[in-house]
Parts: sequence; structure tokens; C-alpha cells
Amino acid sequence: MVGFSPRKANLVIYVFDFPGKADLLKKLGKHRGGLKQCLYINKLADVEIAVLEKILKAGVKETKKTWPVTAK
Repeated sequence: MVGFSPRKANLVIYVFDFPGKADLLKKLGKHRGGLKQCLYINKLADVEIAVLEKILKAGVKETKKTWPVTAK
């Protein structure tokens, strides 16, 4: 539901779009992208962790609406 790719230049977080994402991105801190699915962060110290947590949780919630996930 959320993807992480630690790269040499930055950390890439893949999270689906959801209503209000643009407003949260404004509060996040230093980053690139994010309006679609790819969010690029140089280091975690550059962003507000509480805002990042809200983005991740909202992205998971939105994903579950499209692709319900159940444990087996």
C-alpha cells in the first residue's frame, strides 16, 4: 500500500493520492514531488514526521477503498 525506496540521492516514498494531500504537502517540509505518487525526501530530518505520518495513513486509507486488503 505504501512503497519505500532508499536511493543514494534520496528516499522515495510511493503513496497514492487522496483528498487534502496537497495541503499536507505544503506543511511537510523540504521535499520534491508528491502530488501524484512519488514523494522524494533527502533525509527525514528535513520533514515534519507528524505530517509524513498523516500522509502515509491517508494514502493507505485511500488505497483500501480501491483495493481492499484482507489477511488470510
